[in-house]
Amino acid sequence: MLKSTDGGANWREINNGLTSISSVTAIVVDRDNPSILYIGTSGGVFKSTDGGANWSAFNDGLTNLDIRVLTLAPGNPNTLYAGTAGGVFKITDNTPGRNSIDDTEFFVRQQYFDFLNREPDAAGLAFWKGILEERLNSCGTADTPEANTCRTRAKAAVSEAFFVSVEFQQTGYLVYRLYKSAFDPTARPRGLPRYSEFLRDAQQIGSGVIVNAPGWEQKLEANKAAFIKEFVQRSEFTARFSEAMTGEGYVNALLTTAGLPTAGAARFAAIGAWGEGGTEGRAAALRSIAESDLLFRKEFNQAFVLMQYFGYLRRGPDEGEDAPTDRQFKGYEFWLTKLNAESGDTTRFTTIDELLAPTKRAQMVEAFVVTGEYRRRFGPE
Repeated sequence: MLKSTDGGANWREINNGLTSISSVTAIVVDRDNPSILYIGTSGGVFKSTDGGANWSAFNDGLTNLDIRVLTLAPGNPNTLYAGTAGGVFKITDNTPGRNSIDDTEFFVRQQYFDFLNREPDAAGLAFWKGILEERLNSCGTADTPEANTCRTRAKAAVSEAFFVSVEFQQTGYLVYRLYKSAFDPTARPRGLPRYSEFLRDAQQIGSGVIVNAPGWEQKLEANKAAFIKEFVQRSEFTARFSEAMTGEGYVNALLTTAGLPTAGAARFAAIGAWGEGGTEGRAAALRSIAESDLLFRKEFNQAFVLMQYFGYLRRGPDEGEDAPTDRQFKGYEFWLTKLNAESGDTTRFTTIDELLAPTKRAQMVEAFVVTGEYRRRFGPE
């Protein structure tokens, strides 16, 4: 087996634990947890829970190990259907034990997948694993309500750090603000991007970006410029903002959609960014508004709550276990009301650094990381 983390430019072997095989015929990646992989081989099925670093046989019940096709059962990451020359077999992992998400390295690795949409870099993984282990060690080993709460809070604090990181602010959160600035709120539930849209676009902006790696700022800037230029040419965008609009009309319409005043610093900056107009001017004006401090502060809590669903549950607030009974966004509204009550009006902060300072946001993270829906992504509750 070979693995590439840079779009195929470089490859490395990941064969630890793969024995008695002459060929790999099928690969399956768990949609909700891309660090879990299955491969069909001439020697049976093998499973990895760490992105391919290590493999173990997964052949319970197989009487023919010459695998031709593999399919992961919908909604059950521990069940596979394997097609062989001798028929179709169902394989279920009934091995008792810890849930993978309880492992510190696995937990940290998953934050990279769920919030930054990438494999962790070695330095970042080591740093956050060390932080988490230090906090967990301070909780002790007792199985008491107090110690368990301490451990949950330690994990929540580390996870929250990914949301407030520069990398997420400039990728996932920027995508959110672009949607809030650009599209009719009635065209999507609550004017929020759909999960599939968000994931696609956040991956595009963040492609190849690792904060503090050489050239990361240049890579991010190139990604942003290319993405927003493409964004303003989408049919949904041009249907709402005609290319015949004047600069002032275009900027005022964007500000109104974003819920920002049509007078003041944000408007002045966007008019200046418009320049000579055209696709470049339309992209620059939209970017100016989406990256304005005022919109950043205004939408912070709404985006934070939405990312609890997108990041931990891999779905929208009105999908999955909450559909169809929660079409009114009751869960989302509950958490947003609670967060607003605890943090107050986020536009009152004079700087983004003040906004990002630790608050009671981690309490919400605690509630999501202990849910059965989250834990079932990685194993038994």
